[in-house]
Amino acid sequence: MEPEYKGFDVFTGVPSISFLNEHPPTGRKFLFDLGIRKDPENLPPRLMRIMEKGGWGFTAEKNVVGILGEGGDPKDINGIIWSSHYYWDHAGDPSTFLPSTDLIVGPGFKDALLPGYPTNPKAQLLESAYEGQHLREISFAASGLMLGRCNAVDFFGDGSF
Repeated sequence: MEPEYKGFDVFTGVPSISFLNEHPPTGRKFLFDLGIRKDPENLPPRLMRIMEKGGWGFTAEKNVVGILGEGGDPKDINGIIWSSHYYWDHAGDPSTFLPSTDLIVGPGFKDALLPGYPTNPKAQLLESAYEGQHLREISFAASGLMLGRCNAVDFFGDGSF
């Protein structure tokens, strides 16, 4: 990592965050981001090479589905906003959720990132992460909504999110 800071050769205890959201009127629950995978050895080869070249590594004791299981039921998750911005440290492992869990992605995701590995050997995500899931790409054009100067989508159609 750059710039170099003396005494900070290794970062430890860096949080990997996922947000659980509930829409009270409907009871629908969804996650925003999935943090890092529990099993970095199962990242696509392209990402593994980048990490090895950079001398990076990480560990996670639990994945998001495991944490949810401690205080609730992962089966209650209706959807995952799959990464606020697509990087491996936000994408987690959606294959650990039920196939009925929607994977919601932003505009251009499918064109930029599909197909996944192994069909595309240079891919930065695995086909197994989204196989069998409903991969739903949001369209800002269809929404026509703006928040300030930013394109937006009224996720529940009631202005709450």
